[in-house]
Amino acid sequence: MYKHVVLGIVLAGSVWLSACSTGDEPKSDHGKVIARVNDKYLYEDDLKDIIPANTAPDDSTNMVRSYIENWIRQKLVLAKAELNLNPGEYDIDNLIENYRQDLLQYIYKRELVRQKLDTVVSQKDMETYYEANKEKFELQDDIVQVSYAVFDMKTPGLDKLDKWYKSSDPQDMEAYRNHCFSYASSYYLNDSSWVMVESLRKAIPILPEHISNMGYFEEQDSLRKYFVHIRSFKSKESISPFSFEKERIREILINQRKVKLLEDLEENLYQEAVRKNQIEIF
Repeated sequence: MYKHVVLGIVLAGSVWLSACSTGDEPKSDHGKVIARVNDKYLYEDDLKDIIPANTAPDDSTNMVRSYIENWIRQKLVLAKAELNLNPGEYDIDNLIENYRQDLLQYIYKRELVRQKLDTVVSQKDMETYYEANKEKFELQDDIVQVSYAVFDMKTPGLDKLDKWYKSSDPQDMEAYRNHCFSYASSYYLNDSSWVMVESLRKAIPILPEHISNMGYFEEQDSLRKYFVHIRSFKSKESISPFSFEKERIREILINQRKVKLLEDLEENLYQEAVRKNQIEIF
């Protein structure tokens, strides 16, 4: 399909190519010349990897056309840059070498981290860090531990939900959960996790503006009935609970290990070079 797409574009653009031709296109093993900007040529083989497998013909054609157009524009900008920039003002070779060195170091460090970094963080380590740094975990938003369910007003058995969702009886609790699974337009039953109040408002738009430990409450509008149990509440600017910050702490500790791993790498290389007399400062 790729060759058919490219051939179609070549034929469609043959008039343009003829107008641009210098009559001395270079002979190449890379297939037909697709486009030219000054003395730069785009060949058929240059396009062979740009179309993903199973792409529709029309999409493939558009992708090839877009690639050719972008290639032309980039080469025109490059030509203008080469014409107008003073070579003495920009040491391109030095910039390229610096970039090459930075890239090699980045790739090596990334591979070292992939192979050597321990990403297993114990609960004890996270709790220890949290206790030592509580002042860093000030809440930026109100959060709640909550469960809720939203039902259409025509839901069967709606009158039983008032009893079920407040009950501690295992049978009532199971009946409520099953009703949520079967009929609720949205629900959240994991009231041991903390969620931001602003996120909760998207699911429960009739949530009161100011909330606290409100317990159980029901609200309804013309279409839906809302059953909400707010188990706990923490206000903005108070200390965030550990469970809410657990994943963030895990990432902090892993990043600290990463920094230490790379610092140790540089220090060990330095000390080894000193021992081997590989370093001189004149």
